Amino acid sequence: MGEKDIRLYGENNIRVYGEKDIRVYGEKDIRVYGENNFRAYGEKDIRVYGENNIRVYGEKDIRVYGENNIRVYEEKNIRVYGGIDIRVYGENNIRVYGEKDIGVYGEKDIRLYGGNNIRVYGENNIRVYGEKGIRVYGEKDIRVYGEKGIQVYGENNIRVYGEKDIRVYGEKGIRVHGEKDIRLYGEKDIHVYGEKDIRVYGGKDIRVYGEKNIRVYGEKGIRVYEEKDIRVYYGEKGIRVYGEKDIWVYGEKDIRVYGENGIRVYGEKDIRVYGENNIQVYGEKDIRVYGEKDIRAYGENNFRAYGEEDIWVNGEKDIRVYGEKYIRVYGENNIRVYGEKDIRGIWRKQYPGI
Repeated sequence: MGEKDIRLYGENNIRVYGEKDIRVYGEKDIRVYGENNFRAYGEKDIRVYGENNIRVYGEKDIRVYGENNIRVYEEKNIRVYGGIDIRVYGENNIRVYGEKDIGVYGEKDIRLYGGNNIRVYGENNIRVYGEKGIRVYGEKDIRVYGEKGIQVYGENNIRVYGEKDIRVYGEKGIRVHGEKDIRLYGEKDIHVYGEKDIRVYGGKDIRVYGEKNIRVYGEKGIRVYEEKDIRVYYGEKGIRVYGEKDIWVYGEKDIRVYGENGIRVYGEKDIRVYGENNIQVYGEKDIRVYGEKDIRAYGENNFRAYGEEDIWVNGEKDIRVYGEKYIRVYGENNIRVYGEKDIRGIWRKQYPGI
């Protein structure tokens, strides 16, 4: 023991071995430097504790291996920097806990792999930034939870892949922003749940694909906005959109909905579809629109209804058709108009000869 400094220097290697525990304590700093490799091996536990800072620097590799557990605890900051790669591997669990911030930065790739679970918890913020890519892969589940918000931003692409489920939950909001593409792929289900708003914004395309079901639920609202096109393509079972209040779909160009079997839209209050150019609804079999109150279809230029076989219009009370210019009804086979009460037709005198 020395009152000031203890210095150990060796041209080749410095090896310290103990059958039980090896404890190194310093009131100020403990610095370990190796030109080639620094190896710490323990059959039981390796514990590193520092009141101020713990700094580990290696020109090549820093490898920490423990058969049981590796615990790193720091009251202030834990900083890990790698010029090339940072690799963390654990057969059981990898746990990182910080009272303030956990910052991981890598010039190339940051890879975290865990046979069971990878848990990252921070009371304030968890920030992950990569100049090239951020890849998250889990054999079981990928769960992301934040008390304030979950914000995902990528300059190139954001890709999330899970063999089982991908669950994203935020008490306040979930915001996903990508300048290029946002792709979510899940072999089973993709669950996105938010108590307030779920906002997805993409500079180019937003693609969501699921072999089974894609479920999007919001207690208040679900808003999807896209500068170019919004394309919804049916799955093996169907496309279901359900909202307790209102469902709003807005597109600057076209909104296209296609289904081989059927397209079903149900709303307890109102269903409003508005397009500056055209609204096109096409179905190989039937297109059914049902509303407990009123169904209103309005077009600034023309409203066209075309059917290869029949067009049926049925109303329990009144059927009202209004057009500023003409009302044209054409059918190759039959045109049937049926009303339980009255069918009223009014022709104005502004078209003589009728």
